[in-house]
Amino acid sequence: MQKVCEVTYASPCPILVISNRKKMCLYDKYTHSAHDVVHFRADETDGTRLITQFYAFLWFEDWKQDLWAKRFVRDHLRYRDEIMCLAARIVTSIRAHVRQRDPSNFNGDYDAIHVRRTDFSSQFPDTALSADEILSQIQQTVDSSSTLFIATDEHNRTFFREIEAVFDVKYLGDFSSEISSINPNCFALVEQIVASRSRVFIGTFYSSFSAYIMRLRGYYSVKEHRDGYKSGRLRDTYYIPSKYKNVMRMYQSVQPPFFARDFPPAWRDIDHHEFASSKRTS
Repeated sequence: MQKVCEVTYASPCPILVISNRKKMCLYDKYTHSAHDVVHFRADETDGTRLITQFYAFLWFEDWKQDLWAKRFVRDHLRYRDEIMCLAARIVTSIRAHVRQRDPSNFNGDYDAIHVRRTDFSSQFPDTALSADEILSQIQQTVDSSSTLFIATDEHNRTFFREIEAVFDVKYLGDFSSEISSINPNCFALVEQIVASRSRVFIGTFYSSFSAYIMRLRGYYSVKEHRDGYKSGRLRDTYYIPSKYKNVMRMYQSVQPPFFARDFPPAWRDIDHHEFASSKRTS
């Protein structure tokens, strides 16, 4: 079993080494006072893309600032109210549907999966699974009596026929009256919030869409003291394909490929300094 680091608020300097960076762009007092805007360049011609977890891109000299930034992102950088509230209404509707199907399921617990397809099949061939392969992996962690919410970029609903034959499946499109008032460009964002509140979640490895759901589940696990929260592990959270199935069920520090997933240091013990300070002043 991998040993869990006892101190997650140490300086993340090793990130500079494992990412093979040759230079650092310093943000100091001069940079702060001399510029109104800091622009992180992205240029497809030389392969420069800012598509990674923020805490793998930024290095704070002071570990307390590192924790502050993670708390700031957790507490203040979120989707607009109309998206969050719509997602909450859909979660409520799904849970009511689940309780109607099974009155013994008092909480209305449902499960969810994010199936990333379209261009992903060529970018990451090992994620190009058939519906039968996806079904087989779902059945390893989700009971067949469950209601399964599917978030996906696959527009051909018939792809999921094998899964629909086993599970009570729900899609965002099943809630047409609820989503009719919102910009369709926000549909995927609503799916993320709905999937994050599921009992069991299965994501697609390499997908930043799935990764954000994982981070949200990390935040919830700490807030709700779910099993494994002290070590940063997400017990009911998995990935497809199967070789990455259990990566979220163990503690791992930030490591390449940074973009492929989120990591426990984003949510584990990030209130450490804040709680310590409040105790000293009380």
